[in-house]
Amino acid sequence: PGTSIGLLSASYPLDVAGIVVAAHADSFWQDATLIDADLVANVHAVGVALIAWTVNDVEDARRLRDLGVDALCTDVPDVVRAALR
Repeated sequence: PGTSIGLLSASYPLDVAGIVVAAHADSFWQDATLIDADLVANVHAVGVALIAWTVNDVEDARRLRDLGVDALCTDVPDVVRAALR
């Protein structure tokens, strides 16, 4: 109780709702290169946050922000934060 669960995915999920519900996840962590508008909508429809990993390129960061991703995991937070201002 009280522990958040994040589900990490390195492949495009065919049944986001099924795997998120089965894992009782609070967030869905997806390889950034596999995120598209449909995935954002499907993850948000389940009611969990979508977190993209690993986003070190500023153009990728902008694309993901514009798609509605909830958070970015990056090795260069200062660079990404400055680019998104």
